Amino acid sequence: MRPLILRVLDPPMSLTEGLRMGLLRITSRRTTQFLRRSLASTMRGQDTQHRDVLGSNSLQKLIKSDYPPISIPSRPFPETVVEAIQNHGNRPAFVCAETMREITYSTIYRTAYALATFLRDKGFHKDVACTALPNRWEWATIFLGVTLNGGILTTVSAISTEYELKRQFQDCGAKLIFTNRESLEKVLNAVRECPSVKFIICVGNEPSSTFPNNCYQWDDILSTLPDPNFSTSPVDVDRDPVFMPYSSGTTGPPKGVMLTHKNYSALMSIYGRHEELRMLGGLSPPWCYEEDRELLLLPFYHCFGFALMMSSILKGGTSVVMSHFHPQLFCESVQKFKIRFVAVVPPILVFLVKNPICERYDLSSLQFIFSGAAPAGKDLCEGLKKKYKNIRHIQQGYGMSELGMGSHLPDITQGQPVGSVGKLASNLEMKIVDPEDNTMKARGEIGEICIRGPTVMLGYFGKPEATKECIRDGFMYTGDLGFVDNDGYLFIVDRLKELIKVKGFQVPPAELEDLLLRHPLIHDAAVIGVCNAEGEELPKAFVVSCSETLTKDDVKAFVRDRVSPYKQLTGGVQFLNEIPKSPAGKILRRLLREQYVIELINFVKFLQKGDYQQLTLGGRTGSSYRLRQFVMRIHLKILRWKGTKPHSSQSGHLNAIADFSPTTSSACSNHRQASTTAQASTRNASLTSKPLDYSSSPSATSSTHKDVTTFHGATTESPEGCAVKSSTPPSQAPVEQSKGSKGNDEEDDDYEEEL
Repeated sequence: MRPLILRVLDPPMSLTEGLRMGLLRITSRRTTQFLRRSLASTMRGQDTQHRDVLGSNSLQKLIKSDYPPISIPSRPFPETVVEAIQNHGNRPAFVCAETMREITYSTIYRTAYALATFLRDKGFHKDVACTALPNRWEWATIFLGVTLNGGILTTVSAISTEYELKRQFQDCGAKLIFTNRESLEKVLNAVRECPSVKFIICVGNEPSSTFPNNCYQWDDILSTLPDPNFSTSPVDVDRDPVFMPYSSGTTGPPKGVMLTHKNYSALMSIYGRHEELRMLGGLSPPWCYEEDRELLLLPFYHCFGFALMMSSILKGGTSVVMSHFHPQLFCESVQKFKIRFVAVVPPILVFLVKNPICERYDLSSLQFIFSGAAPAGKDLCEGLKKKYKNIRHIQQGYGMSELGMGSHLPDITQGQPVGSVGKLASNLEMKIVDPEDNTMKARGEIGEICIRGPTVMLGYFGKPEATKECIRDGFMYTGDLGFVDNDGYLFIVDRLKELIKVKGFQVPPAELEDLLLRHPLIHDAAVIGVCNAEGEELPKAFVVSCSETLTKDDVKAFVRDRVSPYKQLTGGVQFLNEIPKSPAGKILRRLLREQYVIELINFVKFLQKGDYQQLTLGGRTGSSYRLRQFVMRIHLKILRWKGTKPHSSQSGHLNAIADFSPTTSSACSNHRQASTTAQASTRNASLTSKPLDYSSSPSATSSTHKDVTTFHGATTESPEGCAVKSSTPPSQAPVEQSKGSKGNDEEDDDYEEEL
């Protein structure tokens, strides 16, 4: 966080204005039209500085990959996979991390053709099949069984709700659903309103006589004799999709990303060659696919996890598959199989740094960590290297579902600059354009990232208008802001998209807004992303109610029952008299974010007056604590940067809060200290006793009173813990517990989240 704030606060800027800009940058972590306009002058200033550094060679031109081009097969992608499987014979392809069961390539080949024969006999031909499964070895069999019949495999999270399942089944027109016993009831309920679904296959070895007529057990597949004369359905490799993950895109509900046979052949060829030469090939000793084991823990329904699984198969590797991330199992697997390379998302980096369970295991084999799906902070990566001296490389890449997976990949054979996401992969082209007029930017200038090449998707399934908005002249307009240095390294600056990223998962505001508007007592709603004290993004809802009886708890409960855990309103709920909108009716999220930042600035004004004691009177945990800690750390860093020495009382209160030690009266200090210790013990115990989900389930709050904000007015609802009147001078405004919130000894945990 520190470099971000100091970069924004130029000396001529006032402290309050600097904090406003800095906090806007932190709390939103994205930009919409606001960034397009308000950052224009800043971008021009930065562009000039970048040009001075880069010299006169920074010309406006198309950027091509520095890596040599890769030959791409022109045949159906499943044929490439089948050929690779045949070459590997009885070598183990997967090892189940939970049971230690080994699955050979021969088993995958046999079951794949058994499934393909079964589906052909059931009339499945060039249709859509959807998986609602956790990670397991059968994914490879399912992909081949579907695509050998010319079908399209699409994916959905196994933790999706019935509402989400129904919406995706209807959108993609799925004819076949693959699920397991745990999700079967949800799937059966969801397909009641999906006439396209003709049958369901329950994957697993749990026999049951209670299945409905249109539901088949996995044993039915295994008992099918593969047709020795089975012929692959003919396809158009340039136009026919083979894999269709769902991406949230910029607006609206998730969209099916159509990746053709050519798209996926190109992706696997480009990534496979890059991994072999510049990722795993750069380890010491070099990677050996016959001996080394790769740990697959990212969800296969996500394009990142699925691509890693397919790449391992094509290389003939042996992968250890985790059905989901579990802290203890992760550590055991790394220790047992001497894992040297693992691809993760940032929350797992946090786990490695902070969770004490890691100290019980030998993780010294880890050398290279590839982090993706969301940004990983510099401090986090440095903390990881400091704790684990054996980890030599922690690098990030860049990509999106619409690009198959990654357009920029790590290269451990070169000195990748800190903060960079790597260089453009082989066979791809890129340009950086001005978001307003689409003019091409020079190297070092900030603009929207646009990618062209054989991995760019065919389009969004059934949404031609949305496709036209993001693909122009063959370029995928990513909606991300960045710049390229003179050595070809890409740096991500921000996002133009409205998308909220929760621990690597995509949450479109429009999806939650559409859901909120279904509530009979909600007249209007808007959702933005806000950050907690750790800089992690959380969905926050602004609601216009039709009734005084509607509470925050009601809103959260309504959402909780209908969406996945990572889509919960963990950023809080705030009531407004009206949602700010443009004359055309578009929600002005910029104003909502500014309103949120103003609330944070009110705290900073207290700090400028030295009112540190007042800020320590709230709860010791939850959002109130984290927000106070966050703002005070920012303030002290700014004071030190400006050469101002903070008062001893200020430093004392800050250190007390940071160390969880009491700062109020001694009468309550022992109680709070004991409470904090107990909470920490409970939290650590929960991490070691239950599977780790990448998202956090919302905690119930006890709010019974609705605090209403008058937008642009004097009264504002404080950020979950303090009520502030913006018209009151900072020196006079009291900081108190807001109505309806929890007592001082209870948690207000809208921002509270655990791995």
